[in-house]
Amino acid sequence: MDSSAEKLVASICNAFSADEALSRYAIAKPLLHGYKIVFASDKGTQLGFAANRTFAAGAAVRSIFSTDCVLVLDSKTIDEMRNGVATFSIDYSISLDTQAVSYLKSFIVGSTGGSLPKDIAEVLGFITRDDVYVDPIPYVLENLHNL
Repeated sequence: MDSSAEKLVASICNAFSADEALSRYAIAKPLLHGYKIVFASDKGTQLGFAANRTFAAGAAVRSIFSTDCVLVLDSKTIDEMRNGVATFSIDYSISLDTQAVSYLKSFIVGSTGGSLPKDIAEVLGFITRDDVYVDPIPYVLENLHNL
C-alpha cells in the first residue's frame, strides 16, 4: 500500500460517522481502486442472526465487529448503491474454537470427569442447524500437533 493511499484509508476508517466515512470514500474513490473497506457501523448491512448471539447460560457467538451492522466501501458497492441496491457476499460461518471443543473432548473419549456448560445443548442445537455453518479450520490449525 503506498503512503498516500494508506493515509486516505486511515482517514476513512477514522471518520466519526458512517456518513462521514462514505463522504470521504466518495471523494477518494478514484484513488482507491481495488480497496475494500469494511467496518462496524450503526448503519449498513446487518450481519445476520448468527452474529452476536448469547445463549441462556452465557455461552456466546461473537462477531469480529462491535455492532450488528457493517458498512462496506468499495467501488462496485458504491456504484451499485447509487443505482439502487448493492449486493456483496458475507461469510456467516462460525469458527469453532478450542474452548468449545475442550468441553466435549473428555466426553467423546469416555471420561466422566468435568462438566458441560448448562447451555451446551442449546449451543449444539444452534450450530447443527442447516442454516448455520461452523468452520473447523481455526480449531484444526490451532491443534494440528495434537490431532
